[in-house]
Amino acid sequence: MFPEITHTYYCWICGNAVDLQTCKTDEYGMAVHENCYVAKLALSSETNRLSNRPSRSSSHQPFVLPSPEKRISKRMSVPVAIAAIALIASVASLVPLFRERTRLQAEIANLESQLPVPADTARKVHAIELADIQGLSSQAGRRAELLPAVYNLQQQDVAWKVGGTYPKQGFDSPSLVIFILENQSLVPKGTLSRIKAGVQDEQRLLRTLLKTEASPNVGDVVYYATGFSMFYYKDHLGRPFVIGMTPCGILSLDPDFAPIIGYGSVPYPVS
Repeated sequence: MFPEITHTYYCWICGNAVDLQTCKTDEYGMAVHENCYVAKLALSSETNRLSNRPSRSSSHQPFVLPSPEKRISKRMSVPVAIAAIALIASVASLVPLFRERTRLQAEIANLESQLPVPADTARKVHAIELADIQGLSSQAGRRAELLPAVYNLQQQDVAWKVGGTYPKQGFDSPSLVIFILENQSLVPKGTLSRIKAGVQDEQRLLRTLLKTEASPNVGDVVYYATGFSMFYYKDHLGRPFVIGMTPCGILSLDPDFAPIIGYGSVPYPVS
């Protein structure tokens, strides 16, 4: 099969992209915005009227005042021309804004595509209970102290947000990990202010802060090839799971829900 070829069409009047399903087609068969086309017709009509008006210097006929009807018609045509010019000027001034919006939409789509959710994520959900949190607290000590913080944010339905740095705004996967670690003074203060709106860059920053380990201990961070960064724990039955932010919200999942590329050791204080 040949790959699908897409093409963007532009309004030849203002230069902005048009939707072929909703745009207007002019007399030449070209796609234009309806507002642009109306303004173009009004300006063209007024231009033709002014160019066809006879010159007084070339006329040999005596000057005759126009009838009241014609004077009224002329008075009405001037505001129409002014309105048409103003409309075209306003459309032209919006072109940079439309282009900036298109650029931002493309950037957002690119950022969101950096963390594709595996198709079988629903089958990898690992449900946890309060018993798991209580059991870990008694068994793992300080290494379990981050799990209640993540669990509380999950109960608040904190949303996914690329580059987010606080709960009301939301988080992406690495920024949630950095937020939790910084709140517990496990990474330097101000680390959140260093993140950029790109999950791969945030994961690289996180990996410079945590020592790399060959295998994880409870409370450590697991790095995934897709850009996810998740906390590693075990439930009350000893089964491992990871918990962290995904585009579907904060989820607890089986560790193998995506390809793993490494582990980061969290520097918990020695009890």
